[in-house]
Amino acid sequence: MSLRIAVVGGGRRYEALRIPRTTRIQRLSHGRSHVNHLPDGAQQQARDDALAHADPLVANGWVYGYDAADDAP
Repeated sequence: MSLRIAVVGGGRRYEALRIPRTTRIQRLSHGRSHVNHLPDGAQQQARDDALAHADPLVANGWVYGYDAADDAP
């Protein structure tokens, strides 16, 4: 097998493993963009109160606890 074929094949495997996870992260990020940038007011205060009483890292542990080696073939 040539180096070029090995590199192309490796890149395709990498994409196949990464695209579903990165797509999910992007969707969540875009979905939260309006909540993260609320103008001062009642909605912003409600958001801040909710964040003060919850650990957002718990709900997003799958993002921060990810180990790429677990997905390696």
